[in-house]
Amino acid sequence: MCSPDGYGHSALLGLELRRNGEQVRRIFTTHTPVEAGHDQFPYSLVTHVLNDYCTLKELKDLAGMEKFNTIRLAISLADYVNGVARRHAAVSQRMFPEYKIRAVTNSVHPSTWTSEPMRKLYTRYWPDWHHSPELLMDVEQIPSVDIWEAHLLAKDILIRLVYERRGPLLNMSLPVIGFARRMTAYKRANLLFSDLNRLKNMAKSQPFQIVLAGKAHPRDEEGKRIIEQLHQQAISLADAVNVALAIVSGSDVWHQYSDAAARGFWHQRYESSFQWSA
Repeated sequence: MCSPDGYGHSALLGLELRRNGEQVRRIFTTHTPVEAGHDQFPYSLVTHVLNDYCTLKELKDLAGMEKFNTIRLAISLADYVNGVARRHAAVSQRMFPEYKIRAVTNSVHPSTWTSEPMRKLYTRYWPDWHHSPELLMDVEQIPSVDIWEAHLLAKDILIRLVYERRGPLLNMSLPVIGFARRMTAYKRANLLFSDLNRLKNMAKSQPFQIVLAGKAHPRDEEGKRIIEQLHQQAISLADAVNVALAIVSGSDVWHQYSDAAARGFWHQRYESSFQWSA
């Protein structure tokens, strides 16, 4: 089975298998349903790199006529294509209507992405939950007060981590908005700070705190500029930047926005589904 990753980096593996005539079932999981998340290269570069590996016509038939699109190449060569959620598959299907794209709901490792307070709470009700996470379908059996108490313990862990790493002591009684993503343009980490005056006015009437974390790919210049911009805005707003699990579990509200969300697709962070943040 050939399973290129959702960003298309391994799409040439499918091309090699096809060239060698290997009889294997090729499965591709597509990921980011926006053009900015798809690697595309000019054919002048592709033919220079691949030389006479295959004809230009063959490449264009598989990867697109205008540019060498690695996602289109992977989908063209796959026997089975899926998205990571129903809505995600629907959006991807509109991008590639000539192919059948199915949905397989994404997931994460429960024990890794569940805070210690929530782990203890789940274990009290279902000792084997981390091996059978479907048991959490009955999570509404847990009294709300117990869930809230576990969340406050996780929030305290976040507050102590922020203080140890960055210095500011967050207020336990105020809501914390968390954002932890790779810093790149299409994830729009700076959208929340696009109108600082409005944000400050909102905070005056309904105070809240914001905790961010993330880094850019070394060659993503726009992503690095976003980090610089956020640092300047953090100085203005007395913000803090920290690490993933504590933010996911300790935040009262999980903030996320991307171009895909604006088009009707909200790419859920499955890590947060174990934490009971808003």
